Amino acid sequence: MNDDTRPTSTEPSAGTFQEARFRADYLHSLACYPVDPAEYDPADSLDAAEYASPWMNSGDWQERDWVAEWVYLGEASERWYRNPAAAAAHAAKHADELTPVQRRSEAQARYLAEQGLARDRHGHATGPYVEAVEQRGDIAHAPHDRYLYRYADRVADDQEVLMRADYDRVQDLHAESRLVGTLTEHNRLAESAEAIETHWTGRGNDMSRAWRDLDNARSQWQTHPEMSRWDLDRYETAHARGGSGRFTAMQRRNQLHAREITGHGEWTVDAPSTDPGRAPKSALASHRSRNALAIGAANERDGAER
Repeated sequence: MNDDTRPTSTEPSAGTFQEARFRADYLHSLACYPVDPAEYDPADSLDAAEYASPWMNSGDWQERDWVAEWVYLGEASERWYRNPAAAAAHAAKHADELTPVQRRSEAQARYLAEQGLARDRHGHATGPYVEAVEQRGDIAHAPHDRYLYRYADRVADDQEVLMRADYDRVQDLHAESRLVGTLTEHNRLAESAEAIETHWTGRGNDMSRAWRDLDNARSQWQTHPEMSRWDLDRYETAHARGGSGRFTAMQRRNQLHAREITGHGEWTVDAPSTDPGRAPKSALASHRSRNALAIGAANERDGAER
């Protein structure tokens, strides 16, 4: 990043669905504060905290220190709002030290300072980050979950994301049930796993069939990994040459999924785009956010009250 302080007109992209949701939630937290500082209500801070809380409280779904990322984005927003030239100099000075996520936070903070917080007619945050999350309708409002984020960038269909996340959850519940010390706890975990499995297998639709095929694929990779590898490699070769091979697209993803969870290879695929510059209109518009001016006004008011 250099010290060019010319205004930017395009909101920067996010690397993953999880990061897009992180940045959208930050905007939603900002929009909880009114445009006019005189209209500030202490309840606004509580609303904003609802968006910050999942990122500021560690949970087992987090595979990154999102607490630090949220704090960094907030500090970058303050820098760019208060003194753009100094913020640009700071970013340039530390350019080699910044992670990709921090670089995108600098870009988002700069964009916010220059373009302001975009709001819809109800005052809620809008813009490419929000739209990038909203387009994932079925998972846009799903609870933060490491299983969900494991597949959100690998699979375009939201129901398939949820199915694969639940499949992994069931495998972990079964594994945990075999380790607990009491029959009561074992039964509780086994019943939870069974309820989730029944939710998918009892539907009688494509996702039910996909679950069963995935289960068969996992079993084959566990017991006959070399044969499974040969089948998948043969399909991939035929597919690369323009043929269809023996698997459907869903079955191929099941093979990649099963191979990974049985420890026989990583599932690497091109992720569905969560690039806000290219993303179609999405579906998560019930969040809000605050802008740097509102933050400053609220902070100054809090200081005065103390």
